Amino acid sequence: MAVGDVLELAGSRVTKKITRIGGGTMPPTGSTVRVHYTGKLVDGTVFDTSRKRGTPIAFALGQGQVIAGWDRGVASMSVGEQAILTIAPEFGYGNSATGPIPADSTLVFEVELVDWKAASVWKPLITRFLVCLAAVVFALFNISQFRVLSEWARLIDLGPVSRASARGCDSDVSPVCTYLLRAVRSDASCARGSRRARDQ
Repeated sequence: MAVGDVLELAGSRVTKKITRIGGGTMPPTGSTVRVHYTGKLVDGTVFDTSRKRGTPIAFALGQGQVIAGWDRGVASMSVGEQAILTIAPEFGYGNSATGPIPADSTLVFEVELVDWKAASVWKPLITRFLVCLAAVVFALFNISQFRVLSEWARLIDLGPVSRASARGCDSDVSPVCTYLLRAVRSDASCARGSRRARDQ
């Protein structure tokens, strides 16, 4: 590849014109890339630029965090490479207006791949482990809570307690609230019975 070469990355819907050759390997899907950019409409109107802010944008490549044209274009670049990406609406913002960008706009981006970092192999595994651990702890807590409440209900003679007995209450109500409500209802029923006996 040489400066001035034009590559078609999605048929003719996304094209890349190289303006500076980079070096090294291209970033794989899932890697975190940092990109400087200036976004323009086809008439040359600039709608956004990271150059003015002085900080490149970072995102996970190929994960849908940016428009599809960016995922396609940046994946074909090496570190230090600069290029002009011309992106058809279906690989940009489609038929929706976004800020200063009208609907059905073809977009032109001057981009530079500053650097990239491979995705951590351990991060998703650790995340899944923590989610599973939280689920187990929550389940154990609920089981322990249910046993304690069942024993408490037995001691105050509410009768056998099962999860099915909570069906009269809202399914989102915790077991604690459910059994307390049953206890209150039971106490209230006993109180009414005592009053009727005294009245007679």
